[in-house]
Amino acid sequence: RWQHMYRSTDTIDLKTPAGRPRIIRTKSLIRKVKNRFIYKGRQSARILVDSRGISKGTIGRIIHEDLHLHAYRVIVESNLNDEHK
Repeated sequence: RWQHMYRSTDTIDLKTPAGRPRIIRTKSLIRKVKNRFIYKGRQSARILVDSRGISKGTIGRIIHEDLHLHAYRVIVESNLNDEHK
């Protein structure tokens, strides 16, 4: 496919990725993960992986790319005084 595109347009600019379409990251799975976060509150990716039976990478892509959620971590920093600066 990309050879034909290169011969006709002299560029390799794929509008859709080559290969098999993804069947795991469907809209229904994204909706289920979103509802789990809404109704259960804080959830770990590990618990979602175990409950859904899908890979950690897929859950990570759903959380970050589709739902635009990111980890919230409390960071404890030491107080610096003038002597340490």
